[in-house]
Amino acid sequence: MRAEANRLLAAAERTLVEWLLQGLPDGPRALYVDQLASLRVTHHCECGCPSIEFGSHPRTKPSVILAEAHGAAPEGVGLDVILWEDDGELTGLEFVSHNDRSDFSIPGPDLLSREPKAGAV
Repeated sequence: MRAEANRLLAAAERTLVEWLLQGLPDGPRALYVDQLASLRVTHHCECGCPSIEFGSHPRTKPSVILAEAHGAAPEGVGLDVILWEDDGELTGLEFVSHNDRSDFSIPGPDLLSREPKAGAV
């Protein structure tokens, strides 16, 4: 579920998106970094987690994963973080809790890893 919003990225959101983008090759990274100054949060998750969507026009197809990380929120909740894109536009930042909790805050990069999870294929 999603609720409407209309705001710029908060500091913690921007820090996390910038860090996720740092894991991309230089060419593609520049395309997305240029969007950060004007990127607007248009929806947020109603479950209470900090997941957000960007952009103002409806999507005609599903977004794809641009970058991923895993780790824990400051409250100790294990989670995956996914940065989504569609045709060169950032479309969302998703937080997936490992235990269905939604009462956690945005982790800083120091609590996350871009490395594949142990046991992942």
